[in-house]
Amino acid sequence: MDYVSKKGALNHKHGLVICGIQMGGDESHAKNDIPDSKKYFSAITHMYQRTIIKRFELWEHPLETEESKMGGFEKSIIGIEWIDGHCPKTSGTIEELSKHSERILKLLKDLEPRLLFLHGKYMLEVLNSVNMKSSVEKILGKALNEPSCIERVCDSKGSVGEVSFQNFENCQVIQFPHPRRAITDDFVKSFKVEIKPLIDEYKEYRKFKGV
Repeated sequence: MDYVSKKGALNHKHGLVICGIQMGGDESHAKNDIPDSKKYFSAITHMYQRTIIKRFELWEHPLETEESKMGGFEKSIIGIEWIDGHCPKTSGTIEELSKHSERILKLLKDLEPRLLFLHGKYMLEVLNSVNMKSSVEKILGKALNEPSCIERVCDSKGSVGEVSFQNFENCQVIQFPHPRRAITDDFVKSFKVEIKPLIDEYKEYRKFKGV
């Protein structure tokens, strides 16, 4: 499926796009795909969505989870996956992501995101690769800088997590670690200083209330 959440008037162009590597589980989980595609992103109740919803709360941009209570901000969010289908465990290596470059370019061209969250380790590196960067810039605008990476301890074992940022003429890109239980709330919250203003700017650009 191209979109893992509902596509509507506020997220079909210039919205906030949340891109994962690939949907979890196996093909037996595909029975949820059609029902989920009729719900806005924050109304979907799988662990992946719940984890991202919590991240937004830690960045002081809480998301309503009931459609009847949602404002324009929630309805401007749409979820996509870099790789189609389901897989119990996706490595998300540079080689694997590169194999599916045509798919992600098609999705980005269709949506023209204003704010793009990538949830995986190598996505931004692949978008900036020699084979892809010119195509990406035709969609997002010229890259205004090279990706900048911030490393901080992300779990109780002392592992280091990386968060990267890159600004294009028409889109701000944030690459955050793929949601997993080991990542601490403290790690996520520590990036509020960097991420909250970017969401503020997005809301202001889209003229949503409650910035």
